Amino acid sequence: MLGWLWLSTGLLVGGVGVAATAGRLPRQHWAGIRLPSTMRSEAAWYAAHRAGGPWIVAAGATSLVAGAVMVLARPGDALVGAVSIGVAAAVLVLTLIGGAAGVRAARGR
Repeated sequence: MLGWLWLSTGLLVGGVGVAATAGRLPRQHWAGIRLPSTMRSEAAWYAAHRAGGPWIVAAGATSLVAGAVMVLARPGDALVGAVSIGVAAAVLVLTLIGGAAGVRAARGR
């Protein structure tokens, strides 16, 4: 079950990252790097997402690959739990790095 959760999370997060990197993620309050510095203007929003987007894509890819491995390999419960903790940590770190890169880029605008 967790494998399917990581797969769907990877698709969602990765899709947001791809749209952000390509400049196709409009400024809104649902998805993206939504901080005061990135929300202050269109230019800041797009600069932040061009800079942070690749990190968000990496977070999505990490989740996607882990989910695929879990679904296909069907590891035992203990391994699924350990992998899930590692994946959650990796996704969090990559997302935070992407957010920090985005804030730096937005402040430069």
